[in-house]
Amino acid sequence: MLSGSKGKPFPLLISGLLILSYVTVQFFIGSRMLAVMPLLAYAWLWHRSIHPLPRSLLFVSAIFMVLVVFPLISIYRTTAGQLRIDSPSLLLQTLSSIENPLVASITEMASTIFTIAMTLELVPSVRSFGLGSSYYYSLYSLVPNLFWSVNPASANELGRWFSWTVTPDYAVFGGGWGYSFVAEAYFNFGWIGMPLVLLLMGYVYARFVLWASDSGNLAKMAFLASFSSFFYLFARGEMSSMPRYFVWYSWLPYVMVIVSLRLKVIPFLTKKNDRQATRNM
Repeated sequence: MLSGSKGKPFPLLISGLLILSYVTVQFFIGSRMLAVMPLLAYAWLWHRSIHPLPRSLLFVSAIFMVLVVFPLISIYRTTAGQLRIDSPSLLLQTLSSIENPLVASITEMASTIFTIAMTLELVPSVRSFGLGSSYYYSLYSLVPNLFWSVNPASANELGRWFSWTVTPDYAVFGGGWGYSFVAEAYFNFGWIGMPLVLLLMGYVYARFVLWASDSGNLAKMAFLASFSSFFYLFARGEMSSMPRYFVWYSWLPYVMVIVSLRLKVIPFLTKKNDRQATRNM
């Protein structure tokens, strides 16, 4: 909706309200990452397809997130949801209780280093190298849960294994440390294979980004933004759900747009970009 709405105030308003509503709900329940990822993707797509955003606005927004929102949510989310609704002043009390917002924010986000350090301790002394097994199991995320009670992609998540191994008393209550794509590469191929895997990932993702952003094609940029709204999680996660995010939530909608353009079902893009999208498909 956003990518094809330049000069169309009503669709822009609707898309903005949808994103802001989703972001607000995610922040309220304490999911910083799930709130920030689509917000970043939305801002990038607005910058590229609607109007360039001022750098000062981006800088101030980033500072506000790091120094205010992130440390606030880290403390605020430990409070019951009903109490947050019944006591609006609790928000200000929580904010005033943060002694050093920068330190609190860094401390909250630095757990990824812990997952890398502990993986180096656990592999291969406690668990053998995966030899690509986690990447293989991630492909199962493409298959809906029709043939098993727990999808193999979820059952073999390294983040789940890590939490139950390192802090089982925390994991039993649903807690977790997340994981790291760096730790996952080491888990699979050790010190020798890890740099090669990460270089390959970086190359493939960079080619994908350039393919979409440099084309000037609105459908391709929407494709990239859709995937980016999930892919940022990879920095503090693993491969387990990425194939599903790419195929079901990004590539498939892109294909539907291209087919609609070919069949002239919906006026998704302007005439100029319509022809360009069909030509560059």
